[in-house]
Amino acid sequence: MCAAIFRLGSTDANIPLSLGRAGSLLGAGGDGGGAHTQAEWYSAKDREVGLKRVLLLTLAMCEWAAEQ
Repeated sequence: MCAAIFRLGSTDANIPLSLGRAGSLLGAGGDGGGAHTQAEWYSAKDREVGLKRVLLLTLAMCEWAAEQ
């Protein structure tokens, strides 16, 4: 079972949350820090993990949609 990891960040999930609805997101992989400052940085190390998450979720949703 996967555990949720809570981190600070900016996300489009803020839109449903601001409307009182549930929101979730998938991490895109990589790591970063110093958001919205001149010291902001990003490392693409392990980015393929995020890409695999997106692919697996897409395939699962396609399978689910085909069953509906």
